[in-house]
Amino acid sequence: LVALSVALAVALNNQTAGSDKSADSKWAADYAAIRDKLPLHFNQLVDIPTIGTRDSEWFSVADELYLAFASDKNNEGTKDINSQIWHFNRTDRTFVLHQNINVYSAHDVDAMVLRGETYLTFASKGAPDGSKSGTKLFKYNAETTKFDVYQDIDVEGKYIRDIDHFTHDGADWLILCISERKNEQGNIVNDAMSELHKWNTKTEKFEFYQNLPSIGARDAEF
Repeated sequence: LVALSVALAVALNNQTAGSDKSADSKWAADYAAIRDKLPLHFNQLVDIPTIGTRDSEWFSVADELYLAFASDKNNEGTKDINSQIWHFNRTDRTFVLHQNINVYSAHDVDAMVLRGETYLTFASKGAPDGSKSGTKLFKYNAETTKFDVYQDIDVEGKYIRDIDHFTHDGADWLILCISERKNEQGNIVNDAMSELHKWNTKTEKFEFYQNLPSIGARDAEF
């Protein structure tokens, strides 16, 4: 898979050049040897025509493989566009378009399994109409094999750059990485607060839990 080979190559290159395992360490030769062999082991499988992709995520449901792509804007600069889900066709070993999901300026996509159900969410950056924000939770429908809107995570058009699910102490959480906000004068400023949301096992929805100071944040990880 192209995305996998590129991601691994970048990771290995970053480890060699910029981490504590620096280029002059004992690790450098090992990283270089692996990186040099990547073309022998990862061949391009198929071209996937995406538009303005900022992030991708692979996941499986019922033993079927999918790829989700978060799309920011098209060639004309329009941000009100579709992000996409592609399904792997085992017969001819290609990916075929499975579903379009309209998301305003999607910057990140994250898949998760909660109580045996598969969900997908996209981080939508600053929709002018908050209700149009694509930062929603989508739930997999086993009958249609498509994702249906399940919950609004943001209805204010926040500048959400990244969204990540994690588990801790038996609970499920979402981090919303919010980079900017509009102040009272309508100007965009970088002092926005990121947010932590917690899964309510009774309502089976995410609920706001805590603000996180994070000036100009672009990415979050647990």
